[in-house]
Formats: sequence, structure tokens, C-alpha cells
Amino acid sequence: MICYITKKEEKIYFISPVDETNWSDIKAFLNLIDTQHPKKSLCNCPHAEGKKIVCKHKIALFFTVFPKEADRYIAEIEEYEREEEEREQERYDQIVKYVKSLSKDELRSALINALVDAEESDRYRY
Repeated sequence: MICYITKKEEKIYFISPVDETNWSDIKAFLNLIDTQHPKKSLCNCPHAEGKKIVCKHKIALFFTVFPKEADRYIAEIEEYEREEEEREQERYDQIVKYVKSLSKDELRSALINALVDAEESDRYRY
């Protein structure tokens, strides 16, 4: 049995390897993760009991047992967010370039059309 103490939450978790690919923890809920067959993992929390879904308890146990996987996942999310910000900036730059290329009359016409479209989309939103 492994005793794991989180520094942030100051909680103690007892984690037991069941075999080479299965781990369980003892907290408020019985939680068993099967790393070879994740859908066979179990948790008796109200959200997951009797269902083949992944609850937060299963994720927490997995990342506790495999902290490098948590670090890798966080890095993937951060990279995606950086890429998304770059795409948003590129799109913004394209819009600015387009607007600057319009004449005064074209700009007025585009603004009127955008306001009408926005009003119509608000009407159909509800």
C-alpha cells in the first residue's frame, strides 16, 4: 500500500496496487482503475456507480498513480490553448486587414448588415 499526501489539499490517500495494471484507492468512494481496460474501471460514487463512465475519482486516482501522465496532459492542454490564441489573433488580424481595405461607403454598408444580422440572431436565439 502506498500512502500519498497531497500538499495542496492536505489530504491523505491510500493507494494499493491490485496487480500490474490495476490500482485502487480508499477514500469516501471505492475506486478501482484498470489501466489495460479503462472501461472496466469501477467507482461507487453516485455519478459512476453501475455505469461505464469515467468520473473525477477515476481520473484523480489515475493521475495520482501516474503523475507524469498528468504533466503530459497539462502540457498538451497548454499547447492547445497557445495554438488557439494564435488562431484567434490571426483571425483578428485578417478582419482588421479586411476592414482597413474597405472604403467609407463599403464600411457603412458592412456595419449595417452586421447590425441587422446580430439583431436577427438575437431574435432566434430564444
